[in-house]
Amino acid sequence: MKRKKIKELWVAFGVVVGLLLGMSTVALAAEDDRTVTNETKETLPEPAYLEQTGATTTSVSISWGAVNGADGYRVKLSSDGGNTYSVLGDTQRTAVKITDLKPDCNYIVRVFAFHELDPYGYYKEIRVWTAPKKVSLSSYAFSGSGCTFYMKNPGANVDGYKVTYKNYKTGSSAAKYVPGYGAFSIPFSGSCFYKATITPYVKIDNKMYCSSGSVTTYVSSQPKLQRKSFTSSSMTVKWPKCYGATSYSVYLKKPGASSFSKAATTTALSYTVRGMKAGSNYQIKVVANKKVGSKTYQSEKSAYYTMRVYYTYR
Repeated sequence: MKRKKIKELWVAFGVVVGLLLGMSTVALAAEDDRTVTNETKETLPEPAYLEQTGATTTSVSISWGAVNGADGYRVKLSSDGGNTYSVLGDTQRTAVKITDLKPDCNYIVRVFAFHELDPYGYYKEIRVWTAPKKVSLSSYAFSGSGCTFYMKNPGANVDGYKVTYKNYKTGSSAAKYVPGYGAFSIPFSGSCFYKATITPYVKIDNKMYCSSGSVTTYVSSQPKLQRKSFTSSSMTVKWPKCYGATSYSVYLKKPGASSFSKAATTTALSYTVRGMKAGSNYQIKVVANKKVGSKTYQSEKSAYYTMRVYYTYR
């Protein structure tokens, strides 16, 4: 970056300085005790490096290389892409946390060193990011590769998601960091519910910084139906146990109907449709339910099984 010299009035430096920006306060909090004592009194160079070392939804942490001869460092912040800057404060330290920021935003930070005989110096700047805000789940779908989650309006700084989950078939728990933005996949298997807590993160220098908010849901693949038995006017279907389910809802679409209607809720693993007309098509689907507190979560529900009984002649 081209070295630029800042021409401005010098103000006495301190450990913490707050600046009022609109209705919010941007505070500079010290994080390191290193100081520099050197009697060189020339115009000071820019710090050797400037990097972001942390992020939350409302703060960023930065650190920089010490400059020989510096009496302190001035930190400035831009929230409009570098058009304007505000002085956050002066410090003798080489690492600070900038607080009271907005979630899911990026800022530009400038840092330069000064001493008492020359309050100006060459600055170094860096673009920094706050962690994303809480996200919402739009839908999910199971396939041969696992479960794909579709997110609703993810923030601009989302680089992926931390997913903490529990398998109700094995009882095991795990956590994964999964890259993605509008959607991501986890290799979940079928025939059981999973409890999934989803937290978005921003990735900075190969480190993940998570949002302070998350969404928790329970997901499962839809039970697969098979014919168990039939008569000339009835058919019984069965399905495998869905681990973690508290009940199953049976939906039936009779000949001539335009949609499915709930036929029963059961804890059994089979259901018999009676009074069927021979030669007519009936459609049936079963959805696994998991009740958690006052809320009931359901498995996928799109697939259905077509049933038909035939006339028999003796």
